[in-house]
This record gives sequence, C-alpha cells and structure tokens, in this order.
Amino acid sequence: MADAQAKGADTVITQGATQSNHARQTAAAAARLGMKCVILLKTDRISGPELSRVGNVFLERLMGRRRRHSPPAPT
Repeated sequence: MADAQAKGADTVITQGATQSNHARQTAAAAARLGMKCVILLKTDRISGPELSRVGNVFLERLMGRRRRHSPPAPT
C-alpha cells in the first residue's frame, strides 16, 4: 500500500478466492487510506444474491470495494 501511495495510485487491484482474507485486508487498507479497491474473485460454489451476504465478501462490500469474477482455472 505504501508503494501504491508513493506512486500516486488512487486504486489498488488484487485477486483471490471468494472468502479470501487477503482480499478483505486489502479492501480494509484501501478504505483506511482513502483509496479504491477492485477485487478479482475466483468463481466458486457461492453465487447470486447469497454471495453478497457471506463473510469476507460482505465485509469487503462495507469497505467499498468493487468486485469482479474470473472463471475457475481449467483442471
């Protein structure tokens, strides 16, 4: 976050799983510093309206992050 601020960034982007602690912490740090946060979430079994009400996704929403979904990696 310090590097992003030093370079004049106003938005940070990170990627993680739906319930990613890293994504939640990034959203919290961005909110604290007055920055925007975009999180690229890997698609999993939780989707639709219930996704916005679970754990870290709910907390990230409260912190003002924008969410994008990426398709699961091929197996």
